[in-house]
Amino acid sequence: MSQPPTPRPQPPASRTVLLGAMLIAAILLAMIALLALTRSEQSGAEPTTRFRATNTPNAGAGESTTLLDPGVPVPDVSMPSTTGGQASLTDFRGKTLLVYFGYTHCPDFCPITMSQFAAVRAALGDLAADVQGIMISVDPARDTPEVLAAYVTQFDDTFIGLQADETVLDALQPTFGVQASLADDGEVSAVGYLVDHTVSSYVVDHLGNLRVIFSFGTPTGDMTEALRTLLTETQAAS
Repeated sequence: MSQPPTPRPQPPASRTVLLGAMLIAAILLAMIALLALTRSEQSGAEPTTRFRATNTPNAGAGESTTLLDPGVPVPDVSMPSTTGGQASLTDFRGKTLLVYFGYTHCPDFCPITMSQFAAVRAALGDLAADVQGIMISVDPARDTPEVLAAYVTQFDDTFIGLQADETVLDALQPTFGVQASLADDGEVSAVGYLVDHTVSSYVVDHLGNLRVIFSFGTPTGDMTEALRTLLTETQAAS
């Protein structure tokens, strides 16, 4: 008489759960990659070409944090402000500025960066009183001071928005290396037209000099420490 087959040992329940989770994760990653590839093929360009980060000519390409010493004086250029009337970056002397060029309909880089600015101020504690966050809009057609005010204060109620037209951007470009233009492929998404724009962030010291450039993706902790060092030096010198 033949012996009945020996039952195969079953994997532990924890191992089964782990294998299932890994399989689900692999499927999700494959779906994300397929979606990205499909979007790239539809637009006719690699997704990363939509947003081109630039730096000033004297900034080290590829560095996540670029220190400028001595700093570069920022131009005295007036723009409509969310505080009412006109304002220039030079009007904020006495404060250390965290500056970003973006627009309120931006689907990714802008909200990420403004959230970082808010996290940096929160991490600085008492030193945050000397830091002013500013977003300069590169989309003046849609970003009125009222629209800008509603947007920037979502991240931090002390943040200020400035509205830059083409003339203003041309004046600021030699110092900041900022660039902005409608997306090349003219894609219209759920948020309307997209804008190619510089995605670096900038620190202007209390004397009105550009001192630090952060490339997009710089860790929030690194940004905080760079600000803390600059603020501490400023206090020691005063």
